[in-house]
Amino acid sequence: MKKSVLALVLLAASFNFAFVSKVFSASTDPAFTEIWAYLMKGEERFLNQNYGITDIGYFAGEIDNFGKLTGVPNRSKIANFNGRIHLVIAQVSNRALTHFALDPQYNIREKLIDDIVKATQNFDGLQIDFELVAPQDREYFYTFLIALKERISPKPLSIAIGARTKYVDDAYEYEK
Repeated sequence: MKKSVLALVLLAASFNFAFVSKVFSASTDPAFTEIWAYLMKGEERFLNQNYGITDIGYFAGEIDNFGKLTGVPNRSKIANFNGRIHLVIAQVSNRALTHFALDPQYNIREKLIDDIVKATQNFDGLQIDFELVAPQDREYFYTFLIALKERISPKPLSIAIGARTKYVDDAYEYEK
């Protein structure tokens, strides 16, 4: 039994290595046309051009306690990267702040959209990573995304949302 478990572990390990090797050599594999990676500001020295990365999500602009955009990474720190660089705007820790930033009845939303659009001018695209959108804010979130897409077009807008294996009552309707 121990030998078969060990063999299974070794097989799984070799599969994972082969998969990772295949992904990182994707520029020679026609099945892969895009490989995205995420880069935190301050970690630029770890960026390796040999991985075949086509797009970087550069973390991260954030929303401060007053609903203002802060901490936008400096694109010039990875100016030698040959692919596309997407600004990531993240709000992952404060559901109340997310509500006030998304709800149009507050004066925060339009200024935040303006600031995000202005910051995106120096990037090839935009990714929104709002992890705590309440179900009640679903429509506000969608109209927020629509407003951003209209204002940054033709640049791509992507949204980072959690993978689901079952229905969860949140703001992310995967069908839309």
